[in-house]
Amino acid sequence: MATGSDVIDRWVDTLTGRNTRTLKCSNVFFSGDVLYSYGHHFWLARALRGKDGALTGIIMNGDTYSVTTSKHQSWTRHAVARSGVRSVIIPASALAAADIDVKSIELVNVTADNHQETVHTFDEVQPGWVWNVEPIGGYLDLSDEQMQAIIDERNAKARAGYEACLARWNSDDRPKWMSEPPELHVQTVADLSGHDRRKWHDTLRCKRVLYTSGRKTQVVEQTYVPETGTFTYSYTTRRHWLGESLIRAKTHESWTEACKACKRTPGRAAEGPIMSWEFASALRRTTGEWFDMEAYNTSLACDNCRGRGTIFRTRDRWAYYLSGFDRGETRPSYFFCELPRGPKPKTVEEAYDALKPDPVRIAEQMGRDVKRQGDIFAISLSRQIDKRSLRKAGASFEKRGQLLGTNHVASEVARMPDGTTLVRGTLIHAPEFRRPDHRRVPLGDAFHVVVKNTVPVS
Repeated sequence: MATGSDVIDRWVDTLTGRNTRTLKCSNVFFSGDVLYSYGHHFWLARALRGKDGALTGIIMNGDTYSVTTSKHQSWTRHAVARSGVRSVIIPASALAAADIDVKSIELVNVTADNHQETVHTFDEVQPGWVWNVEPIGGYLDLSDEQMQAIIDERNAKARAGYEACLARWNSDDRPKWMSEPPELHVQTVADLSGHDRRKWHDTLRCKRVLYTSGRKTQVVEQTYVPETGTFTYSYTTRRHWLGESLIRAKTHESWTEACKACKRTPGRAAEGPIMSWEFASALRRTTGEWFDMEAYNTSLACDNCRGRGTIFRTRDRWAYYLSGFDRGETRPSYFFCELPRGPKPKTVEEAYDALKPDPVRIAEQMGRDVKRQGDIFAISLSRQIDKRSLRKAGASFEKRGQLLGTNHVASEVARMPDGTTLVRGTLIHAPEFRRPDHRRVPLGDAFHVVVKNTVPVS
């Protein structure tokens, strides 16, 4: 019976042309270019194809659903990585929120995954560490004489077995399963595997310490320092960073506009008021007959907007999207955003640069300090600009004022008559009914002008 891992490997083989036979199991199956986990409600991966139908890449779903589906996602990532096909991981919920046609996605640039290692060093034992002292060993390469001794021992055992089999072959009671005479297989040092060429030994240099903090367990190494006669303690944390990606895709855009045919406000018809349900019910109670409200409204309504006064428009357009991580936070957060129209970036670095508004670019060229919190930039101004000068210029001040219509606030906000917003103190992310996504950013006593990034859609 096929397993989920077998089905995923078969799907990848089908895309790359290595196999054409369909394979499925109870919890993983695929239909054409789409791989599913348990049902059509959650797709694991999709094949991306060009206009000629050739395979151009694979997009994998970054959303989570259940423990077993997470296992299926892990199998999918490993199978796609082994295939060598370009791939990207983007949450399906982000694609749906942007109303993107998944079949139209084009991979412009994808950065490779990377692993970050951080070494934490201490001069003394920290509170909460649970000690479990063990020697730390290591592998030692064997010498040529030691490897030759291993080969001689193996050949001696092989020769003894060969002679025993040969004796049974030459005897009168030869077993029926011995259809051919035995052969002697002699090994050399070149036949030794990498594992056989090394020996595990105790280094006697440091000891291993298990450290527990909550539900997290680390391995701490204790090392003796002969110069000071003391011990140092260190452990290493490793973090896997997913690659960032720049894609181009088709999105569905919808909007309403005023009807140019009747030029009426919503709720009015071209030749008179639209009959309401309440008025039709009153006529029913008065006359005892039903009034055909829909026919009456249709006869009076504008043929273009049907009396609504507005027209619903839709269209498909192409746009660039950046999938990445905000690494300026204490806990880096994922984001997926549309890039502004106009620039056509070719790399992830160019996409990040396209998110900066012109005032930020100019400030960086001038060497001014620019701080960021999410989609808000704060550009430092001259210290000569104080509260008194701003008040003379007509500024109004506010404590914990909202910034540019976002969820960001500042300790002190100064709003200029021309709409410019200045802040100082601390930038704070204060969304309603949920925890903040960004850490607080201190600005100091100097005023900063705040601008929003160039993302066209929130």
